[in-house]
Amino acid sequence: MQWGKLRGYVAAAAVGAASVLLVGGALLALGLGAAPTGSPIAQGTAAPTGSGNRAAASGGAISSGSTVPPGTAHAVATLPASDPQSLGDADAPVVVEVWADFQCPFCGVFTHGLEPTIVREFVLAGTARLVFRDFPFLGPESMTAAVAARCAGQQGAFWRFHDLLFASQNGENQGTFSDALMAQLARYLQLDATAFSSCVRDPGIARAVEASRAEGERLGIAGTPTLRIIGPRQTVQLASLPRLPTLVATIDRLAHGLPAPTPISMPTPVITPTPAPRTSPVASAAR
Repeated sequence: MQWGKLRGYVAAAAVGAASVLLVGGALLALGLGAAPTGSPIAQGTAAPTGSGNRAAASGGAISSGSTVPPGTAHAVATLPASDPQSLGDADAPVVVEVWADFQCPFCGVFTHGLEPTIVREFVLAGTARLVFRDFPFLGPESMTAAVAARCAGQQGAFWRFHDLLFASQNGENQGTFSDALMAQLARYLQLDATAFSSCVRDPGIARAVEASRAEGERLGIAGTPTLRIIGPRQTVQLASLPRLPTLVATIDRLAHGLPAPTPISMPTPVITPTPAPRTSPVASAAR
C-alpha cells in the first residue's frame, strides 16, 4: 500500500475544503447521493459532441457488460506500483480509471464529492486502485495543467498538485492555469523549482499527455469525467457523474466478480463553454 502518497492525498484534499459548499450545491443539482444504496447505475445520452466543452454531467453514456478475457482485466497492470498517477495496490481486484481534464468543472465536482469516498472505502481497503488519466481537450490551459501535474508527480507530489489544480479552477482558458500559477503551486508544495521548470519545458512530457488523450479517444472517450471501472470479469465505462451509492455498489459488485447494476436513464445537463478573452488583462489595462 502506498501510504505516503495516500497521506499526501488526504492532506491536500483539505485545500479544497473551501469549495465544499459550492460542490455540495452542484451535487444536489445533479441528484448525486440521493439514490438508495444499490440503485442502478446512471445511463443516458451523451452530451452533444458539437459543444466546445463536452464535459459529461449526470447520466452520460455508459457501456457496461463488456467481458474482459482472463489476464487482461487490468488495463493499467503494466504500470509500476509506484506510478505517480495511481493510488492503491497494484494487484487490487478493481481498477478505477478517471479520465479527466483539469479545467473541467464536473471533474472538480467528482474530485471533491466522489473521489474521497473511493479512496476511503476501496483504495485504503485494497479493493481498488485509483488511476488518473489525462484527457486534456478543453484548450491550451488543460495541457499546461496536465504537464505541470506530471512534473509534480516526478517529485512524488502528483495527487497534491492534482487537488490544488481542481481547487484553483476559475473558468476555462481565462488565464487561470498559467505558467506562473503552475510555478506558484510548485513553490507552495516545496518542490525543487529547477527540476520542475526543466520538466515542464520537456517536450516528452507533453507528448506523454497527448498519448494519454489519444488512448482515451481509442477507447471511445469523448468528454470528461469518464470513469472506466475495470473488474476481473467486466469493464464498465461511464461518461457521467454517477450517484455515489451507485458508484459504490458498482465497484463492490465488480470486485466480487458480479455484474454491474442494471442501467437506468437520467437527464444529461450540458455545460456551455466560456469563450476565451480576446485580449489579456495587461493589454487592456495598457490601453
